[in-house]
Amino acid sequence: MSEHDTANTAASSKRGSGRFKVLFFAVLMGGLAVYGGRYYINSLPYEWTDDAFIEGDIIAISPQVSGQVLEVHVETNQAVQAGDLLFVIDSEYYEERVAHRNASVRLAEARRLTAERNVELVRITSKARLQQVEAELVETRAVLDEVRAQVEAADAEATRAKREFERHQEEDESIFSQREIDLAASATQIARAELVKSRKQVMAAEAAVEAVLGRLSDAQSGPQKVMVSETEVEQRAAEVDVEASALKQAELELKHTKVYAPISGRVTRKTVDEGEQLQIGQVVMAIVPKEVWIEANFRETQLTDMRPGQPVEIRVDTYKDRIFMGTVHSIQAGTGARFSLLPPQNATGNYVKVVQRLPVKIVFDEPPEDELLLVPGMSVVPRVRVR
Repeated sequence: MSEHDTANTAASSKRGSGRFKVLFFAVLMGGLAVYGGRYYINSLPYEWTDDAFIEGDIIAISPQVSGQVLEVHVETNQAVQAGDLLFVIDSEYYEERVAHRNASVRLAEARRLTAERNVELVRITSKARLQQVEAELVETRAVLDEVRAQVEAADAEATRAKREFERHQEEDESIFSQREIDLAASATQIARAELVKSRKQVMAAEAAVEAVLGRLSDAQSGPQKVMVSETEVEQRAAEVDVEASALKQAELELKHTKVYAPISGRVTRKTVDEGEQLQIGQVVMAIVPKEVWIEANFRETQLTDMRPGQPVEIRVDTYKDRIFMGTVHSIQAGTGARFSLLPPQNATGNYVKVVQRLPVKIVFDEPPEDELLLVPGMSVVPRVRVR
Protein backbone atom coordinates (compact mmCIF):
# COMPACT_ATOMS: atom_id res chain seq x y z
CA MET A 1 0.00 0.00 0.00
CA SER A 2 1.30 3.44 -0.85
CA GLU A 3 1.92 6.15 1.65
CA HIS A 4 -1.01 8.14 0.16
CA ASP A 5 -3.51 5.32 0.82
CA THR A 6 -2.26 4.88 4.37
CA ALA A 7 -2.77 8.56 5.14
CA ASN A 8 -6.33 8.47 3.79
CA THR A 9 -7.23 5.48 5.94
CA ALA A 10 -5.96 7.19 9.15
CA ALA A 11 -7.91 10.34 8.37
CA SER A 12 -11.13 8.35 7.86
CA SER A 13 -10.67 6.57 11.24
CA LYS A 14 -10.23 9.86 13.06
CA ARG A 15 -13.38 11.29 11.47
CA GLY A 16 -15.44 8.17 12.44
CA SER A 17 -14.20 8.28 16.04
CA GLY A 18 -15.12 11.95 16.35
CA ARG A 19 -18.61 11.34 15.01
CA PHE A 20 -19.15 8.50 17.57
CA LYS A 21 -18.10 10.70 20.47
CA VAL A 22 -20.42 13.47 19.36
CA LEU A 23 -23.32 11.03 18.98
CA PHE A 24 -22.61 9.45 22.39
CA PHE A 25 -22.55 12.80 24.20
CA ALA A 26 -25.71 13.88 22.39
CA VAL A 27 -27.58 10.75 23.45
CA LEU A 28 -26.27 11.07 27.03
CA MET A 29 -27.34 14.68 27.36
CA GLY A 30 -30.71 13.87 25.83
CA GLY A 31 -31.25 11.05 28.31
CA LEU A 32 -30.25 13.26 31.23
CA ALA A 33 -32.57 15.97 30.02
CA VAL A 34 -35.49 13.55 29.70
CA TYR A 35 -34.82 11.98 33.12
CA GLY A 36 -34.33 15.36 34.76
CA GLY A 37 -37.45 16.70 33.15
CA ARG A 38 -39.54 13.75 34.27
CA TYR A 39 -38.10 14.01 37.79
CA TYR A 40 -38.85 17.73 37.90
CA ILE A 41 -42.37 17.25 36.60
CA ASN A 42 -43.06 14.37 39.00
CA SER A 43 -41.70 16.26 41.99
CA LEU A 44 -43.86 19.31 41.45
CA PRO A 45 -46.97 17.95 43.29
CA TYR A 46 -44.94 16.30 46.12
CA GLU A 47 -43.15 17.34 49.27
CA TRP A 48 -40.64 14.93 50.77
CA THR A 49 -38.06 14.75 53.54
CA ASP A 50 -35.48 12.32 54.80
CA ASP A 51 -35.84 13.71 58.36
CA ALA A 52 -38.48 11.12 59.20
CA PHE A 53 -38.63 8.11 61.47
CA ILE A 54 -40.95 5.33 62.49
CA GLU A 55 -42.61 6.01 65.84
CA GLY A 56 -44.66 3.85 68.19
CA ASP A 57 -45.80 3.55 71.77
CA ILE A 58 -43.36 2.13 74.28
CA ILE A 59 -45.31 0.75 77.25
CA ALA A 60 -43.22 0.63 80.44
CA ILE A 61 -43.94 -2.36 82.66
CA SER A 62 -43.55 -1.94 86.42
CA PRO A 63 -45.00 -3.81 89.44
CA GLN A 64 -47.73 -2.30 91.58
CA VAL A 65 -46.57 -4.24 94.65
CA SER A 66 -43.12 -4.84 96.05
CA GLY A 67 -41.54 -8.21 96.67
CA GLN A 68 -39.16 -10.87 95.42
CA VAL A 69 -39.50 -12.16 91.86
CA LEU A 70 -40.26 -15.89 91.80
CA GLU A 71 -40.84 -16.48 88.08
CA VAL A 72 -40.03 -14.68 84.82
CA HIS A 73 -41.87 -15.97 81.74
CA VAL A 74 -40.50 -13.77 78.93
CA GLU A 75 -37.20 -12.92 77.27
CA THR A 76 -35.94 -9.84 75.47
CA ASN A 77 -37.45 -9.36 71.98
CA GLN A 78 -40.06 -12.07 72.64
CA ALA A 79 -43.48 -11.51 71.07
CA VAL A 80 -46.34 -11.51 73.60
CA GLN A 81 -50.11 -11.22 73.42
CA ALA A 82 -52.26 -9.06 75.66
CA GLY A 83 -52.92 -11.02 78.85
CA ASP A 84 -49.76 -13.16 78.71
CA LEU A 85 -48.07 -13.70 82.09
CA LEU A 86 -44.81 -11.75 82.28
CA PHE A 87 -43.49 -12.42 85.80
CA VAL A 88 -44.64 -13.44 89.28
CA ILE A 89 -43.84 -11.81 92.65
CA ASP A 90 -43.85 -13.76 95.93
CA SER A 91 -47.47 -13.67 97.16
CA GLU A 92 -47.15 -15.19 100.67
CA TYR A 93 -47.25 -11.84 102.48
CA TYR A 94 -50.24 -10.66 100.43
CA GLU A 95 -52.13 -13.93 101.01
CA GLU A 96 -51.72 -13.43 104.77
CA ARG A 97 -53.04 -9.88 104.43
CA VAL A 98 -56.11 -11.14 102.59
CA ALA A 99 -56.74 -13.75 105.31
CA HIS A 100 -56.35 -11.10 108.03
CA ARG A 101 -58.71 -8.72 106.26
CA ASN A 102 -61.26 -11.50 105.79
CA ALA A 103 -61.24 -12.14 109.53
CA SER A 104 -61.59 -8.41 110.21
CA VAL A 105 -64.60 -8.23 107.89
CA ARG A 106 -66.27 -11.19 109.63
CA LEU A 107 -65.65 -9.62 113.05
CA ALA A 108 -67.04 -6.26 111.93
CA GLU A 109 -70.07 -7.99 110.44
CA ALA A 110 -70.70 -9.87 113.69
CA ARG A 111 -70.52 -6.60 115.63
CA ARG A 112 -72.98 -5.03 113.24
CA LEU A 113 -75.44 -7.91 113.64
CA THR A 114 -75.12 -7.70 117.44
CA ALA A 115 -75.82 -3.97 117.30
CA GLU A 116 -78.89 -4.57 115.11
CA ARG A 117 -80.26 -7.16 117.55
CA ASN A 118 -79.54 -4.79 120.44
CA VAL A 119 -81.70 -2.12 118.80
CA GLU A 120 -84.71 -4.42 118.76
CA LEU A 121 -83.97 -5.58 122.30
CA VAL A 122 -83.72 -2.00 123.57
CA ARG A 123 -86.94 -1.12 121.78
CA ILE A 124 -88.84 -4.05 123.38
CA THR A 125 -87.37 -3.70 126.87
CA SER A 126 -87.85 0.06 126.88
CA LYS A 127 -91.53 -0.31 126.07
CA ALA A 128 -92.02 -3.06 128.66
CA ARG A 129 -90.13 -1.12 131.32
CA LEU A 130 -92.18 2.01 130.64
CA GLN A 131 -95.40 0.05 131.06
CA GLN A 132 -94.10 -1.54 134.27
CA VAL A 133 -93.01 1.76 135.79
CA GLU A 134 -96.28 3.43 134.84
CA ALA A 135 -98.13 0.58 136.63
CA GLU A 136 -95.87 1.00 139.66
CA LEU A 137 -96.60 4.72 139.67
CA VAL A 138 -100.34 4.09 139.69
CA GLU A 139 -99.91 1.62 142.53
CA THR A 140 -97.65 3.82 144.66
CA ARG A 141 -99.94 6.81 144.18
CA ALA A 142 -102.88 4.69 145.30
CA VAL A 143 -100.91 3.68 148.39
CA LEU A 144 -100.06 7.33 149.00
CA ASP A 145 -103.73 8.33 148.73
CA GLU A 146 -104.62 5.52 151.13
CA VAL A 147 -102.09 6.47 153.79
CA ARG A 148 -103.05 10.14 153.48
CA ALA A 149 -106.63 9.12 154.18
CA GLN A 150 -105.36 7.13 157.17
CA VAL A 151 -103.53 10.24 158.39
CA GLU A 152 -106.73 12.24 158.21
CA ALA A 153 -108.62 9.53 160.05
CA ALA A 154 -105.88 9.18 162.67
CA ASP A 155 -105.75 12.94 163.09
CA ALA A 156 -109.48 13.08 163.58
CA GLU A 157 -109.36 10.20 166.06
CA ALA A 158 -106.49 11.83 167.94
CA THR A 159 -108.44 15.09 168.15
CA ARG A 160 -111.57 13.30 169.35
CA ALA A 161 -109.59 11.29 171.97
CA LYS A 162 -107.91 14.44 173.23
CA ARG A 163 -111.21 16.25 173.64
CA GLU A 164 -112.73 13.24 175.37
CA PHE A 165 -109.81 13.05 177.79
CA GLU A 166 -110.01 16.77 178.48
CA ARG A 167 -113.72 16.46 179.12
CA HIS A 168 -113.10 13.66 181.63
CA GLN A 169 -110.60 15.82 183.42
CA GLU A 170 -112.85 18.87 183.53
CA GLU A 171 -115.96 17.09 184.87
CA ASP A 172 -116.53 16.27 188.49
CA GLU A 173 -114.82 13.15 189.68
CA SER A 174 -118.23 11.86 190.77
CA ILE A 175 -119.33 11.57 187.15
CA PHE A 176 -116.31 9.60 185.73
CA SER A 177 -114.42 6.97 187.53
CA GLN A 178 -110.68 6.84 187.59
CA ARG A 179 -110.77 3.86 185.35
CA GLU A 180 -112.73 5.80 182.69
CA ILE A 181 -110.26 8.66 182.91
CA ASP A 182 -107.35 6.28 182.45
CA LEU A 183 -109.04 4.72 179.46
CA ALA A 184 -109.54 8.14 177.90
CA ALA A 185 -105.89 8.98 178.48
CA SER A 186 -104.82 5.69 176.97
CA ALA A 187 -107.09 6.23 173.96
CA THR A 188 -105.49 9.62 173.42
CA GLN A 189 -102.00 8.18 173.45
CA ILE A 190 -103.01 5.41 171.05
CA ALA A 191 -104.60 7.92 168.67
CA ARG A 192 -101.46 10.05 168.73
CA ALA A 193 -99.27 7.03 168.02
CA GLU A 194 -101.51 6.04 165.12
CA LEU A 195 -101.28 9.57 163.78
CA VAL A 196 -97.46 9.52 163.94
CA LYS A 197 -97.42 6.11 162.32
CA SER A 198 -99.74 7.25 159.53
CA ARG A 199 -97.64 10.33 158.88
CA LYS A 200 -94.50 8.18 158.57
CA GLN A 201 -96.37 5.94 156.16
CA VAL A 202 -97.24 9.04 154.10
CA MET A 203 -93.59 10.07 154.02
CA ALA A 204 -92.59 6.55 152.92
CA ALA A 205 -95.32 6.50 150.26
CA GLU A 206 -94.24 9.92 148.98
CA ALA A 207 -90.63 8.72 148.80
CA ALA A 208 -91.81 5.64 146.89
CA VAL A 209 -93.70 7.84 144.44
CA GLU A 210 -90.61 10.01 143.93
CA ALA A 211 -88.52 6.91 143.28
CA VAL A 212 -91.03 5.61 140.75
CA LEU A 213 -91.13 9.02 139.08
CA GLY A 214 -87.32 8.83 138.72
CA ARG A 215 -87.58 5.41 137.16
CA LEU A 216 -90.39 6.70 134.93
CA SER A 217 -88.14 9.49 133.66
CA ASP A 218 -85.46 6.91 132.87
CA ALA A 219 -88.03 4.63 131.21
CA GLN A 220 -89.38 7.50 129.13
CA SER A 221 -85.87 7.99 127.69
CA GLY A 222 -86.30 4.68 125.84
CA PRO A 223 -86.65 6.34 122.38
CA GLN A 224 -83.38 8.15 122.98
CA LYS A 225 -81.76 4.85 123.92
CA VAL A 226 -83.15 3.32 120.74
CA MET A 227 -81.64 6.20 118.74
CA VAL A 228 -78.28 5.62 120.43
CA SER A 229 -78.49 1.94 119.55
CA GLU A 230 -79.38 2.79 115.95
CA THR A 231 -76.38 5.14 115.80
CA GLU A 232 -74.20 2.29 117.00
CA VAL A 233 -75.59 0.15 114.18
CA GLU A 234 -74.61 2.82 111.68
CA GLN A 235 -71.15 3.00 113.23
CA ARG A 236 -70.75 -0.76 113.01
CA ALA A 237 -71.98 -0.73 109.41
CA ALA A 238 -69.36 1.92 108.60
CA GLU A 239 -66.71 -0.29 110.21
CA VAL A 240 -67.86 -3.14 107.94
CA ASP A 241 -67.47 -0.88 104.90
CA VAL A 242 -63.98 0.16 106.00
CA GLU A 243 -62.89 -3.44 106.55
CA ALA A 244 -64.47 -4.52 103.25
CA SER A 245 -62.57 -1.77 101.46
CA ALA A 246 -59.34 -2.89 103.12
CA LEU A 247 -60.09 -6.47 102.06
CA LYS A 248 -60.66 -5.35 98.47
CA GLN A 249 -57.34 -3.49 98.53
CA ALA A 250 -55.56 -6.56 99.92
CA GLU A 251 -57.14 -8.78 97.24
CA LEU A 252 -56.08 -6.28 94.57
CA GLU A 253 -52.50 -6.31 95.86
CA LEU A 254 -52.54 -10.13 95.82
CA LYS A 255 -53.77 -10.03 92.22
CA HIS A 256 -50.95 -7.65 91.29
CA THR A 257 -48.32 -10.22 92.32
CA LYS A 258 -48.88 -11.65 88.85
CA VAL A 259 -47.99 -9.13 86.14
CA TYR A 260 -49.59 -9.60 82.71
CA ALA A 261 -48.94 -7.95 79.36
CA PRO A 262 -51.37 -5.03 78.95
CA ILE A 263 -51.05 -5.07 75.14
CA SER A 264 -49.70 -7.26 72.36
CA GLY A 265 -46.19 -6.51 71.12
CA ARG A 266 -42.54 -7.36 71.67
CA VAL A 267 -40.64 -7.26 74.95
CA THR A 268 -37.71 -4.84 75.07
CA ARG A 269 -35.31 -3.48 77.70
CA LYS A 270 -35.95 -6.43 80.05
CA THR A 271 -33.93 -5.99 83.25
CA VAL A 272 -35.66 -8.35 85.67
CA ASP A 273 -34.54 -11.85 86.68
CA GLU A 274 -35.72 -14.41 89.19
CA GLY A 275 -34.72 -13.63 92.77
CA GLU A 276 -34.60 -9.86 92.39
CA GLN A 277 -36.32 -7.61 94.93
CA LEU A 278 -38.62 -5.16 93.18
CA GLN A 279 -40.14 -1.92 94.41
CA ILE A 280 -43.46 -0.38 93.44
CA GLY A 281 -43.15 1.54 90.17
CA GLN A 282 -39.73 0.12 89.27
CA VAL A 283 -39.58 -0.23 85.46
CA VAL A 284 -38.34 -3.73 84.62
CA MET A 285 -39.20 -4.03 80.92
CA ALA A 286 -41.11 -2.42 78.08
CA ILE A 287 -43.50 -3.66 75.41
CA VAL A 288 -43.51 -2.14 71.93
CA PRO A 289 -46.87 -2.77 70.21
CA LYS A 290 -47.18 -3.65 66.52
CA GLU A 291 -49.00 -0.42 65.69
CA VAL A 292 -46.49 2.15 64.35
CA TRP A 293 -46.67 5.42 62.44
CA ILE A 294 -44.34 7.95 60.83
CA GLU A 295 -43.15 11.23 62.31
CA ALA A 296 -41.77 13.37 59.50
CA ASN A 297 -40.14 16.71 60.24
CA PHE A 298 -40.98 18.95 57.26
CA ARG A 299 -39.64 22.43 56.79
CA GLU A 300 -42.24 25.10 57.41
CA THR A 301 -41.92 26.19 53.77
CA GLN A 302 -43.09 22.72 52.69
CA LEU A 303 -46.36 22.90 54.61
CA THR A 304 -48.10 25.54 52.50
CA ASP A 305 -50.37 23.03 50.74
CA MET A 306 -50.06 20.07 53.15
CA ARG A 307 -53.30 18.95 54.78
CA PRO A 308 -54.50 15.94 56.81
CA GLY A 309 -55.88 13.22 54.56
CA GLN A 310 -53.37 13.65 51.71
CA PRO A 311 -51.79 10.44 50.35
CA VAL A 312 -48.17 9.60 51.13
CA GLU A 313 -45.60 7.30 49.52
CA ILE A 314 -43.29 5.87 52.17
CA ARG A 315 -39.88 4.36 51.53
CA VAL A 316 -38.15 2.60 54.40
CA ASP A 317 -34.36 2.54 54.32
CA THR A 318 -34.43 -1.16 55.25
CA TYR A 319 -36.67 -2.00 52.28
CA LYS A 320 -35.51 0.32 49.50
CA ASP A 321 -37.37 -1.56 46.75
CA ARG A 322 -40.72 -1.41 48.56
CA ILE A 323 -43.18 1.50 48.66
CA PHE A 324 -45.73 1.68 51.50
CA MET A 325 -48.80 3.82 51.17
CA GLY A 326 -49.95 6.11 53.96
CA THR A 327 -52.00 9.19 54.79
CA VAL A 328 -51.23 12.47 56.54
CA HIS A 329 -52.90 12.16 59.94
CA SER A 330 -52.11 15.52 61.53
CA ILE A 331 -49.61 18.37 61.81
CA GLN A 332 -48.23 19.29 65.20
CA ALA A 333 -49.46 22.59 66.64
CA GLY A 334 -45.98 23.98 67.12
CA THR A 335 -42.45 23.57 65.83
CA GLY A 336 -40.13 20.93 67.16
CA ALA A 337 -37.89 23.60 68.68
CA ARG A 338 -40.79 25.13 70.61
CA PHE A 339 -41.41 21.85 72.44
CA SER A 340 -37.75 21.10 73.12
CA LEU A 341 -36.33 21.02 76.64
CA LEU A 342 -34.82 24.51 76.15
CA PRO A 343 -37.04 26.49 73.74
CA PRO A 344 -35.18 29.15 71.76
CA GLN A 345 -35.15 32.71 73.10
CA ASN A 346 -35.04 35.07 70.12
CA ALA A 347 -35.25 38.39 71.99
CA THR A 348 -31.58 39.19 71.37
CA GLY A 349 -29.68 41.41 68.97
CA ASN A 350 -27.84 38.48 67.37
CA TYR A 351 -30.89 36.75 65.89
CA VAL A 352 -30.27 34.53 62.87
CA LYS A 353 -33.34 33.29 61.06
CA VAL A 354 -33.46 29.51 60.67
CA VAL A 355 -36.09 27.58 58.77
CA GLN A 356 -38.12 25.68 61.35
CA ARG A 357 -39.40 22.12 61.09
CA LEU A 358 -42.80 20.83 62.20
CA PRO A 359 -43.52 17.17 62.96
CA VAL A 360 -46.17 15.64 60.70
CA LYS A 361 -47.82 12.39 61.75
CA ILE A 362 -48.32 9.90 58.90
CA VAL A 363 -50.20 6.64 59.34
CA PHE A 364 -50.00 3.51 57.20
CA ASP A 365 -53.08 2.81 55.08
CA GLU A 366 -52.68 -0.90 55.80
CA PRO A 367 -50.83 -2.53 58.71
CA PRO A 368 -47.44 -3.82 57.51
CA GLU A 369 -46.94 -7.56 57.38
CA ASP A 370 -45.84 -9.18 60.64
CA GLU A 371 -42.64 -10.53 59.09
CA LEU A 372 -41.44 -7.03 58.21
CA LEU A 373 -39.19 -5.28 60.68
CA LEU A 374 -40.79 -1.89 61.24
CA VAL A 375 -39.98 -0.60 64.71
CA PRO A 376 -39.65 2.84 66.34
CA GLY A 377 -36.51 4.72 65.36
CA MET A 378 -36.06 3.35 61.83
CA SER A 379 -35.43 5.90 59.06
CA VAL A 380 -37.95 6.49 56.28
CA VAL A 381 -38.47 8.91 53.40
CA PRO A 382 -42.11 9.99 53.01
CA ARG A 383 -43.36 11.76 49.88
CA VAL A 384 -46.63 13.65 50.35
CA ARG A 385 -48.77 14.48 47.35
CA VAL A 386 -49.86 18.04 48.14
CA ARG A 387 -51.31 19.01 44.73
